[in-house]
Amino acid sequence: MKCTSCGVDVKLKDRSSGACPSCGQVFVTEPTTDGITDRFLERAVEVVSGEGTFYFLESQLTYEIKRRTLRKRDALRRWRVFLGVMALVSAGFALMVALPIFVLTAVLVVSVLGVSASASKWDRVQGEADRWARKWLAAHPNEKLVTDETPRPWRDGQSNGDSLGEASFDRVLVCQREELVDLFLLNQFHFHYSCPVLGADAYPRPVYDDLMRRLRANEELTVVVLHDMSPEGRYFARQVENDSQWFGGQTGAKIVDAGLLPEQRKMFSGLLVPLAAIGVGAGAAHAAEAAGELGAELALFRPELLTRMTGSALDAGLPFHLLPDPYMGDSGGYG
Repeated sequence: MKCTSCGVDVKLKDRSSGACPSCGQVFVTEPTTDGITDRFLERAVEVVSGEGTFYFLESQLTYEIKRRTLRKRDALRRWRVFLGVMALVSAGFALMVALPIFVLTAVLVVSVLGVSASASKWDRVQGEADRWARKWLAAHPNEKLVTDETPRPWRDGQSNGDSLGEASFDRVLVCQREELVDLFLLNQFHFHYSCPVLGADAYPRPVYDDLMRRLRANEELTVVVLHDMSPEGRYFARQVENDSQWFGGQTGAKIVDAGLLPEQRKMFSGLLVPLAAIGVGAGAAHAAEAAGELGAELALFRPELLTRMTGSALDAGLPFHLLPDPYMGDSGGYG
């Protein structure tokens, strides 16, 4: 396995200490038992951060690891089907003509078993994605990871509406989760799209009241709402539209429920999760799951793609699934 720090290829016998003998960098993985390498995890961080351009959440890295393992697993499963068909065809010929083609059949069967074992390995890695994300980030702190220590002037009272003068806004982004508000603001979404970003529970508190006053003064306001695909997410979207604390009763305001919605499942079908896994209350989660309902988090999208999709929803005034295909990218059902 190559050391991600110095690039030296370290053989198994030379990494028994768990560290690179050349530079001392501690290895996070052991390929012979874990099935993945440090480079696999390092590449996941590079992709989710847009090569160090975007701030990202730990949960987004977890989903990136899942996405990469699922694609490898699915590719192996397709090979398994192909090899299985070839083995059946070869066996048929062997029975009919009694030729040494039986040897080929045996080779194909062994190959099918090997591919199946590899697919199972990726299933195991996918199931432990959150552990690998935490382990990698603990060993390799990243300045683009959003943590409790990341400066947030809008949250800490260092920012207020005084600097806005008499500015007004034609549109606003409202997020169910505060962590997504922070993510959009850290990635300068509000600057690039001239759009305030607000969250549930009047977040960020130091600027919330002033921004809401300005927004309510615009009778042609566009409000784009982002939420998880869950009962609580749907409730939040209705609350933004109908509650007087938000934009309920505001004549002329256009409320766009951008997602996540059940009709958008094809965008992320490979990353659906039990509702309990995304913080839905136990009672509601049990009832919904009993009815066969799964959920999805906005964190499943990479920051770059989520930014592009949300900006497009703002510009077009449409939910994600109604945007033109060029805006969406090819997710293959993995976000």
